[in-house]
Amino acid sequence: MAEFSRWKAAALAKADLSRKGSIDSAIENVVHFINGQSGYFTTSSCSGRILLCSDDVTGDKKKDENNDEPRTNNTKKGCQWYFVSHEIVNPVDVIEHLKNIRGPSKLKFEPFVMHVQCNNIEAARCFHQASVASGFRNSGISLGKGGRKIISAVRGTACLEVPLTDIQGNRITDDKYVDYIIETANRKLHRNFEMIKVFESELKKTLPS
Repeated sequence: MAEFSRWKAAALAKADLSRKGSIDSAIENVVHFINGQSGYFTTSSCSGRILLCSDDVTGDKKKDENNDEPRTNNTKKGCQWYFVSHEIVNPVDVIEHLKNIRGPSKLKFEPFVMHVQCNNIEAARCFHQASVASGFRNSGISLGKGGRKIISAVRGTACLEVPLTDIQGNRITDDKYVDYIIETANRKLHRNFEMIKVFESELKKTLPS
């Protein structure tokens, strides 16, 4: 328990190194609740997002692995981010960004994800139970080397990924289709937020006092 307490203190004292640099507002309450429990602490999280990014159609992972250039706030593992939102999106914003893209791109919806370190297997079991009961059925538990670090991962399944421009940056969809895709992504994001509220309620019922 002393070792877990040291890990927790060190993790919570670290600066937020995520691209956004802060906890997403939709999960701020649940993050603070989890970190307030003695047997748990969050290691990473995202409330869910709608993202317009580049699409590596070559699949050349080796090129990215050998790239020593520092990553900026608009790149991640060789992927360029043109637009990202953790809130409901106006299609006009995406269409405007598409005008400046010079290569293959795609629009994605990525659901809520959270990783939580637990102080023992029973704590992880309780956390996983709440995750699955909330509808996050892609959740799971992983053990670190030697079984000392126990991570419970919460993951949704409602993903979306649609190409919007080809390798030359030419639009392969019209504005009407972009409107439809954004409407679909917004519905998924709204449902995602509803599930997060259920998740918070389940945690408060399930986690040991």
